[in-house]
Amino acid sequence: DISSRFAAGGSRGTVPDLLAFMRALNGGKLLSAKSVQMMITPGVTKDGTPTTYGLGWQIPNFVDRETIVANDGGQQETRTFILNETGRDFGMALAMNFEADNYGPVIMRLYELANGRPLRFAEK
Repeated sequence: DISSRFAAGGSRGTVPDLLAFMRALNGGKLLSAKSVQMMITPGVTKDGTPTTYGLGWQIPNFVDRETIVANDGGQQETRTFILNETGRDFGMALAMNFEADNYGPVIMRLYELANGRPLRFAEK
């Protein structure tokens, strides 16, 4: 029962719900292309330093990132993660019944299996 969580608003979603959300977003059914582009563009600080966050999306520091963005969520005993590649209408959603945020290696491997190329973090 997540009804006591203010931020979640007592709502629930499934992996198919998350995939449908990304398909609608990528297909222009939720927002205009201009709005999506604004969402996936990293913010900047007052001094012009780029951040790793857009409007509601984490901006992973991947090599050849192109349009890959991500988001995650969780509450007691569960975690979710979505990876959205808006430029080619590709999305992945994962839900698991663990509290630990240890889904990174799973997402990286699933991406590689689905796309035939690995995701690699850029050197800092």
